Amino acid sequence: MPKRVFFAFDYQDFVDLRVDAVRQQLQASTGLGALGFFDRPEWEQARRVGEPAMLRLIESGLARTTATCVLVGSETYRSRLVRAAIMKSFRRGNSLIAVHINHVRDRDNAIKPTGPNPFAYLGISYSENGQTASLWELVDDEWKPFLDDGAASYETGGMHAQYWGKGFTLSQLYPEYNWVADGGNQNFESWVG
Repeated sequence: MPKRVFFAFDYQDFVDLRVDAVRQQLQASTGLGALGFFDRPEWEQARRVGEPAMLRLIESGLARTTATCVLVGSETYRSRLVRAAIMKSFRRGNSLIAVHINHVRDRDNAIKPTGPNPFAYLGISYSENGQTASLWELVDDEWKPFLDDGAASYETGGMHAQYWGKGFTLSQLYPEYNWVADGGNQNFESWVG
């Protein structure tokens, strides 16, 4: 796999074993190791300690990655930790993809309807000269500054003129796939490019 990938997901999909099913399929199809997944004991320990420990685990997991894959379940779009991982990934320049996993069979052999894309609930706007950017999140049908990763605004170092004075949801900027329907175990490497 040409890129190091960080995987963000809602804890319930971890418990339901959808995340592990994707990991196993990736290991079988690529022959590579854990591919940026944390093992269950690491997540469980961080959860017991609390949200700051989870955020530290996300931060350490993002180190030396070039891509972030958000494994999307029914409630992933609501997860504060997933939103933080997405925005941290965005600010560090990782490529981003959303991959729906609700059609992956869970521990009870069940599937669920496709959940909302979390990228549609996060956004960015650029200043009139492209020198600064502001991060946003959709909360209760209202766009608010995203403050979980420090300041909502930051220096961009200059953006292409096509972005100046405009705002976008991340779903307008990054692709979305379905693990089952789009053949994730065969196509994942091309998705993260």
